[in-house]
Amino acid sequence: MLCLGLGAFIAIGAVASLKGVSPVELFQDEPSATATGEAPSAPEEKPGTPGAAPPTWKEKPPAPEEGVENPVVFVARKVGPSVVQVKLFLPETQRAPRQYIGGGSGVIYRSDGYILTNEHVVGKQIQGVNPIITVVLVSGEELEAEVVGADRLTDLAMLKIDKVGLPAAEFTSTESLQIGDLAVAIGSPFGLEATVTQGVISAVQRQEYIEGRVYYDLIQTDAAINPGNSGGALSNSKGQVIGINTAILSPTGVDAGLGFAISSDVVMGIADQLIEKGKASHPYMGIAGEAISKEVAEKFDLEEGFRVEYVEPGGPADSAGIREEDIITKVDDTDIKRYGDLIKALAKKGVGGTVTVIVARDHKELQFEVTLIERPAELQG
Repeated sequence: MLCLGLGAFIAIGAVASLKGVSPVELFQDEPSATATGEAPSAPEEKPGTPGAAPPTWKEKPPAPEEGVENPVVFVARKVGPSVVQVKLFLPETQRAPRQYIGGGSGVIYRSDGYILTNEHVVGKQIQGVNPIITVVLVSGEELEAEVVGADRLTDLAMLKIDKVGLPAAEFTSTESLQIGDLAVAIGSPFGLEATVTQGVISAVQRQEYIEGRVYYDLIQTDAAINPGNSGGALSNSKGQVIGINTAILSPTGVDAGLGFAISSDVVMGIADQLIEKGKASHPYMGIAGEAISKEVAEKFDLEEGFRVEYVEPGGPADSAGIREEDIITKVDDTDIKRYGDLIKALAKKGVGGTVTVIVARDHKELQFEVTLIERPAELQG
């Protein structure tokens, strides 16, 4: 999607172009080594054997110490071993050997082999075939992985490898994030594993439409993020993961200081579901509409909130009495100022929960009790 002609939002972990030059090549995680634009092939490696040389903190990094002079060093030591490289291969056939086609990054979510990444990194068939997925640990050990769960709506996926005792990352809420806080990105841009970059939190709660998905709680950062970073970690100064690096806004396809990560608040609400049942359930009200900003509200004598433009007949909102043209101003104890506020408020209650919805109708405040259902499969993205 082009943004005012200045650049494009790009999901930053995808497969490499197999031949020729195409827009897909912008997403490959290793730079082309030929003038023809053909994607390079990684050396054939057998799963379970050491791959590329491990990063400088080695297999057993020094124990990090809070308050070290350089906080980025602390973060790199603490979070680095929890970030992996994800590789995708086309399987071997009678006509061709196994072929490397791209990849991204991942974050160790649980010590018993569960690894979080982006759905757009691992969720696509290539030439009608499911790719072979491998994970490269900080030690250089490479293991085959399977996708145990994926959610296209939030662009998250969970991988599983056959290994225990892994250094799981610590995730934390983003509610206390402030603009200007330190942000450290760790991942495998262009296939360069365990790359660490630093910046600041540029904005929070961004909502963007990127490659067919609505991302509703994005963290914006100027820490350098490039193709191959998708699925990697964005950390705070305490070495806690606050987001999963996912996309960039760039006129060139590489970092331009506008990177975006899925908030850990979204991640933590989805990850355990992917492990437990292989999918995520999303609460559903049965409405569509758009946010009314403070400026628009003042100009047209409206209330600030989420304006309902469509109510699904027989859906939860319709059954509760909500109508088109209503403006939702509050759900339970959450003020609604943008689409993301509404989605987060519903997620707190979950499928089957009942929320109290405050709406403005003809400048009168009305209250409705809405019982949420599971979002229909055809609307899962």
